[in-house]
Amino acid sequence: MSGRSQVGLVFQVEDFEEKLSKESKETQDLVRILLSAADDVDTDDGLLSNCHYVIYKWVDVKWYDEHIAVQWIGKYRNMASETTSFIRLGEEPCDLEEEHCLTEDCPFHLSWSREITW
Repeated sequence: MSGRSQVGLVFQVEDFEEKLSKESKETQDLVRILLSAADDVDTDDGLLSNCHYVIYKWVDVKWYDEHIAVQWIGKYRNMASETTSFIRLGEEPCDLEEEHCLTEDCPFHLSWSREITW
């Protein structure tokens, strides 16, 4: 994958933090740096300290599988697929990854669209 992507990520905070805390300090730091670089963040209660679900959105990010933080988030998505949603739109129309939360209590539902404008 080359170029830049738009990425949306939703996860259940307590589970994410528990699993991340078991990783090396380097991995934890790299994941937190990636999360802090998001263009938009929202929570189900509006407060990062008390939320259960959080949504991160990156508008123009290099989301490369070679990056340790991206690898870990991919691993986490596989472990927590029922409570995680993810969309990555690459620069090419066929460059798309999409997974959706299966749990009923997730307050965020990611979607995407491509439209013709003039």
